Amino acid sequence: MNIPIVYFMMNSRSVSSLYFWHLFNQSYNSACNISNGALPIEEVDWTLTGAGYGCAVAWTTIRMALLSRSTEKAVARTGRAISPTSAALFSFFVAVEANALNMGCMRSTEIISGVPVTDEDGVVRGKSSYAGIDAIVETWATRGLLVPVAAILVPLAATRFG
Repeated sequence: MNIPIVYFMMNSRSVSSLYFWHLFNQSYNSACNISNGALPIEEVDWTLTGAGYGCAVAWTTIRMALLSRSTEKAVARTGRAISPTSAALFSFFVAVEANALNMGCMRSTEIISGVPVTDEDGVVRGKSSYAGIDAIVETWATRGLLVPVAAILVPLAATRFG
């Protein structure tokens, strides 16, 4: 479960800490994409796996560098620091974007080639691209929707009621 990773990412106060947690998050997500994918390990396209990981890490690195630079400019221009909440939310949405990019690359074979479809007895009856799309959408929904609820609402509730 990457909620602890998201927590540390959202509460990082230095650029190097953000880089570390985003890199750690993409490493964790890559492992999840491989282990939770619908394809047998023999059918995993390792080129796409590496490309997905590389693109996601590059995306988060570029976005975090832009965040750091724009924050410095905003502070110099206004004399006011960016709120920790704004920085945390930006960091979180960068992670969601990178996770979608990572998963899209790594699991695109499930859409292109389809995934095995079985009957009630576990007998493979064929392959389906639609089942691959469903698997990817469900995975993205749980990562993109459930994690923010826990990562944002739990600290807010703790602050309000704690």
